[in-house]
Amino acid sequence: DMGCYAGRSYADSPDIDGRVYFTAAGVVATRTSPAVMHTGPSGMDRSLWDASPAVNRTVPWAVLFALALGAVARVLPYQVPVIAAVAVGLACDRQALRHVDYALLLTFVAFFVFVGNMGRIGAVDAFIAQVVAGNELLVSIAASQVLSNVPAAILLSGFTSAWPALIVGTNVGGLGTLIASMASLISYKQVALVLPHEKGRYLRLFTLWNVAFLLALTLLALLIG
Repeated sequence: DMGCYAGRSYADSPDIDGRVYFTAAGVVATRTSPAVMHTGPSGMDRSLWDASPAVNRTVPWAVLFALALGAVARVLPYQVPVIAAVAVGLACDRQALRHVDYALLLTFVAFFVFVGNMGRIGAVDAFIAQVVAGNELLVSIAASQVLSNVPAAILLSGFTSAWPALIVGTNVGGLGTLIASMASLISYKQVALVLPHEKGRYLRLFTLWNVAFLLALTLLALLIG
C-alpha cells in the first residue's frame, strides 16, 4: 500500500522477495524538481508509480568505460567510445540519455575550443610564453580559476617543459572558484537541483573552504618547490 506517504521512499530501490524495484516517481522528482514528500496537488501520492525489476546495466557501462580509457591512451580513435556511448544508452538505458546535462557538456566543449583558439593567436601565444616561463606553478593556478584546471593544463602544456610545476599547479588550481574544477561545478548543479533553497549557503561555504585550502596548498607548494 503506497498511501499518502509514498514520498518517504522517493528515489528508492526496495528489495521485495529477492527482486529489486525502482520507484520511478521518486527518480523523476529528484532530477527535475524539488521533491514534494506528502500530499498536495504536486505530492508524490498523486504521482503514477511504476515499479519495474532492476536491469543490470553494469556490464555495458563498464565496457564503455574501458573503451573511453582506450581512447584516452590513444589506442582507439575517440569516435569509438562516442558511438558506443550512444549505442549503449539507446539499447540499455534510454532514461540516462534523457537526463544527461547537455548544457554542461557544451560548457566543456566551449572551454576546450576557446583554449585551442587562444593558442593559435600570435599575440596571445607570445604573451603566454613570456608569462609562463619560470612561473609555471602560479600561472597554472591562476589560469585554472578562469579556464578550469584541465583546459588550463592543455593550454599551458604547449609553452613549458616544467611538467612537475604544471601538474602541481593545475591540481592545486582545481580549488578556488566554482569553475576551477568541472567536478565542483557538477556538484553545485546537483545541490541546486535537489536543494535549491540551500544553494546560496552551499556556494558561500564552498568558496570559503576552497579559497582557504587553495592559499594553504599554494604556500606549501612554493615552500617545497
